Formats: sequence, structure tokens, C-alpha cells
Amino acid sequence: MTVRGRTLAVRAARRTFPPARTTPAALAATALTVAGAVVALEVVTALAGRPWYLVRYDRLAAWAAGTRWNDPAVIATTAVVSLLGLGSLLLGVLPGRPRLLPLRADGRDPVFGVTRGGLCRTLAAAAEDVDGVARVRRVRLHGDRVTIDVAGERRVPVGPARAEDDLGRRVEDAVRVRLGELGVRPIEPVIRSRPLDG
Repeated sequence: MTVRGRTLAVRAARRTFPPARTTPAALAATALTVAGAVVALEVVTALAGRPWYLVRYDRLAAWAAGTRWNDPAVIATTAVVSLLGLGSLLLGVLPGRPRLLPLRADGRDPVFGVTRGGLCRTLAAAAEDVDGVARVRRVRLHGDRVTIDVAGERRVPVGPARAEDDLGRRVEDAVRVRLGELGVRPIEPVIRSRPLDG
């Protein structure tokens, strides 16, 4: 596959798994629902001849009529509302962290994805399969790097630093092989190896 074809396939895979902005969307939907319910209650109760006055509009109107544009309260309120609007706009325009990472996007096959946690568990299993690894302490995926902390089986009496470096290199090779098998976008593994009792 050509470089251009690979790039198009990766873009298609990313479009298949768009990032979710569920928390900001839920907050915005809740705020709009509450505001809509208040307005609906005010209108319906006013039309029925028994207004509830959940919001005291006469007080708001009196405050607005008696307040100047250069009043600090007006300027602060305007700034807060503007910042909230700008933040909402940026959340809608800028891409977030994808829910799934696309696997093997070559344009011919269906696009598959893996969660960030699933990828971390898979890479931890690959690291634990390396001879000399007692356990994997932590796997963190951030950006285009994955950091894996491994613990060696025991402290080597002669040349422990060299043995740990060799263990780190073998774990890195195993992780790179697993990443290649999965076909995940380029991720650089960073291995930190320490003896189990260190």
C-alpha cells in the first residue's frame, strides 16, 4: 500500500471511532433541559392564571434597568458567560481523546478498535511473557508513548544495571512486536525496569 493510501486509511479509521464528549454534552443537555422546563412551567402556569413565579422577572427587570453597562457585576457576568460559551465552542470544535484506537487500518479490511485499557492490558501481557519479568507494575498510555514499569525476578549480583538494561531492551522488543501485530498507530514504548526487591 502506498503512503497516501495508508494515510487515507488511517483517517478513515479515525473517523470510524470519533471521540466522545459525553460529560460536556450531558452537562449542556441538563442545563438546557432545566432552563426549558422552567420556561415551560412559567408559561403554562401564567396561561392558566396561576403563575408560579419560579424566577422573579420583576426583580431581574428592575436590576437590569438600574444597572449601568460598566458596572463590575455586569462586566464579571458577561466575562463568565463569554468564557463558558467559548469553552463550549472549543469543546465542540476540537477533537477529544478517542474512545477506541483503530487497529490495522489498511483500507481493505473492516476497521477494528481497542480501548486504551484493553491496549494497556495486552501490552502488559506481552511484557509479562518476557523471561526475567516477575510482574508488570504499571502501564500508562499517553499520546504517542506507552510507559511500562516492570519488575525483574531477582537482583543479579554481578552487573545488575546491565541485566536490567537487557531486561528493558527485551521487554521493549516484545512490546514493539505486539504493537506491530495489532497494527496500532505508531506508539513509542518506554520501558522502566527495576529489580523486584528494589
